[in-house]
Amino acid sequence: MSRKAPINEEELRILYTKRKMAGDKIADLFGVSSMTIYNRLRKLNIPIQCYSHTPWNKGKSKIDISPSELADLRSRYFIHEIASKFGVTNWVIWNLCDKGGIKIPIHKRFKEACANAPRSINGSNNSFYGKHHSEQTKKILSENATIRFANPENHPSWKGGLSFQEYGHEFNIQLRELIRKRDNYTCQMCGLPECENFRKLDIHHIDYNKRNNLPSNLVSLCVACNSKVNWHRGRWTKYFRSRNPLQSPLALGRIKSDYIV
Repeated sequence: MSRKAPINEEELRILYTKRKMAGDKIADLFGVSSMTIYNRLRKLNIPIQCYSHTPWNKGKSKIDISPSELADLRSRYFIHEIASKFGVTNWVIWNLCDKGGIKIPIHKRFKEACANAPRSINGSNNSFYGKHHSEQTKKILSENATIRFANPENHPSWKGGLSFQEYGHEFNIQLRELIRKRDNYTCQMCGLPECENFRKLDIHHIDYNKRNNLPSNLVSLCVACNSKVNWHRGRWTKYFRSRNPLQSPLALGRIKSDYIV
């Protein structure tokens, strides 16, 4: 496997200060993250500049459309497609749908995920539904939690410090992008496209082992779903392993041949 290209400080200075290239573009050239580039610029005492262009939809926050017309468009198009059509952000369309009472269709994969996921205790399923703690009770609970969890090992979510475990060196930008491409830039739990995720899809380790970076152990998830799978880990591991058809041998073989050099 090829190593990351070394960063030539003089070349970095020229690209950033004279050619005025953005940090993410320089990061792509060197095969590193943009954060690595910005950290190196700070060490070289080079002021961080903004070389980005003005967003095409800056200042556009309103569109003239009736709820019925929006509902018709939403039944046929994704949010980002409607936003692009009217020249606004995805958030504008989401807010209009919310105000107009337009329900967002639930993807069939999301229904499948809910059916296999642990039963929710939110809303009316919760025995405390409709009740509220007094301010005094809230203060007591807060103080007790502060004392009880001063040592993180006492927290019920403590997994032996796994969050501090480092990722394997092969878990780099190129591999993560290959996994997103394999999954068609779509969340493999709820079916949300990456363009409606407001950032790149997260790459989740199915067995929660950061050192196991085989393509068959990696899956693309949106922000919300990646947060959900941190609970009931055994159930989610079983759930993803039962969905191997989404990660066909052909797709895995193609990724492995593209990745190993």
